Amino acid sequence: MPATLALDTSAPAAAQARVRPSARAALRILWPHVRRHWWLPAITLVTLLVSSVAQIGLAWSLKLVVDAVTGHDRQRLYDAIAVVVALGVLLPLADAVMQLSRSVFGGRVARELKDRVFGHLLLAPAAFHDGRHSGELQSRLSDDVGTVESMVTNDIVNFLQQPLLALGSFAYVLSLNGRLALAVSVIGPGLYLLNRLWGPSLYARSRRAHEAAAALSQFAVDALGGVQPIKALRAEGAVAARFRGALAEQYGARLGEWLLSGVTGTISGWLGFAPFVIVFALGGIWVVDGRLTLGTLVAVVQLMNNIVSPFGNLAGAWRGIQTGRASVDRIGELLAVPEEPSGTALTVAREDPVGQPPPPTAQPARPDAAPAVAVQGVRFGYDPAAPVLTDASVAFTPGAFTAVVGPNGGGKSTLAKLLLALYKPQAGEITWDGRPQGEWPLALWRARIAYLPQEAFLIDASVADNLRLGAPAAAEGDLRAALDRVGLPAADPGFLAMRTGERGKRLSGGQCLRLGLARALLSDARLWILDEPSAALDPEATATLRRTLRGLHGTHTVIVISHSSDLIAGADRVVRVAGGTVTPASVPAGADA
Repeated sequence: MPATLALDTSAPAAAQARVRPSARAALRILWPHVRRHWWLPAITLVTLLVSSVAQIGLAWSLKLVVDAVTGHDRQRLYDAIAVVVALGVLLPLADAVMQLSRSVFGGRVARELKDRVFGHLLLAPAAFHDGRHSGELQSRLSDDVGTVESMVTNDIVNFLQQPLLALGSFAYVLSLNGRLALAVSVIGPGLYLLNRLWGPSLYARSRRAHEAAAALSQFAVDALGGVQPIKALRAEGAVAARFRGALAEQYGARLGEWLLSGVTGTISGWLGFAPFVIVFALGGIWVVDGRLTLGTLVAVVQLMNNIVSPFGNLAGAWRGIQTGRASVDRIGELLAVPEEPSGTALTVAREDPVGQPPPPTAQPARPDAAPAVAVQGVRFGYDPAAPVLTDASVAFTPGAFTAVVGPNGGGKSTLAKLLLALYKPQAGEITWDGRPQGEWPLALWRARIAYLPQEAFLIDASVADNLRLGAPAAAEGDLRAALDRVGLPAADPGFLAMRTGERGKRLSGGQCLRLGLARALLSDARLWILDEPSAALDPEATATLRRTLRGLHGTHTVIVISHSSDLIAGADRVVRVAGGTVTPASVPAGADA
């Protein structure tokens, strides 16, 4: 097995290769956060100015000290020392306030960006998530946002401060000795312009390094989430080899970034040393000849750090901004994914999932009655050229238990996804009490459906927290009643507080599914869709499930996708999905069950 790992992001990577987003696009992404916390950058800017003036003032105060010493003037020396002390108090204070304000600002931007991206991903269509790996999305959410935080906290501030410091220092050197100022005036800007030439290459290398890190993250998520099957297959060595291959790709991408940074840093160091040679050579000669005071030379040497170093730091800040821009662009790609049309309605639906009335032009829904759901002439395919359903039509009897059977890959789960409005039919329509799906607010449609997949969705939290995902206001008594109905230990005082672990690892498969069933019971949903609910259940648990479904008879419309003959035997009706159509089937549906 080759020790390599390929990241399936060819489409975004190709688009990135064709078009490099502009700096203006990156600013549009960050601007709402800058505008919300404008006072923090304002504080940073003010303290930045104070710090720059204080640093230039230190060179001036050193000149005063040296000139007073060489002139044997005690009073001037005392005055100069007082200036040094004052600046020594002011400079650290200004730097501390600046560091605090920019760190808080960067932290707030990072927090809000993560919240913004995560919320947007939750509202992105199911088709988007089908084509993206969760590890790659997680990398963008964590690594890229962290890079943006560093850019906002450090690089942008340096990019503003360093030119200001350099210009102010150069102006002071110019006032002290114009010839020395002109002798070194070309080095700094040349250093900056040279580093600007490497900006596009650094951007591309940084982008590649982030993509490689995302590939490593997504493989690690897959592997660590499947340790038990890996052990059962005795595939530890093969998986470790693939991980090493991913590590090698990431290291190679980062090495290219390091090499370019190293070359630019070396050249910047050479150019940064040249002005000091010039100042010491010319200035030393002029001091010996009496054309320059020793205090002036000391001040110029001190100011050289403020003239030359800022351009080197500016180049470093520019490199950081290029790296940050690559991350902002990757975040922008996620934010550019269109949301489902229910983005605003979703908040309302969470607050009152059943009570929200439909638009006045529509017939009122009946949340207290079993719905009549119908699929009429539906055609759908994940690839439109290869439809899974070609002419699917079925009416689900209100208040009845309908079993859906058929061969694997026949379209049963696809039908469930269409009923949940995760995808839209390419032809035909789905109705609820005669009202087409497209006329319903999407969030309201889904709020009236309880969906239980084969593997119940659980977060690493308490049993109570997992139950309240669908019913945030449920009282503890309601939670215990729901647990009791599905055969879980409702009377155990520690069960509700017990953590389920990642993906419910601390529970058995049957317990996970029962917990999902209890969560559905807490909702006011009148349409239940269960996809292979008895796959992980023993006979006793299956009997509990059948009793639960019988308890819904008449008040809920229940659709169960299953191959279990025992479960199907309790259905009021059985339909078969195969060949792109839906047809009646006999109980217990023969071989398909």
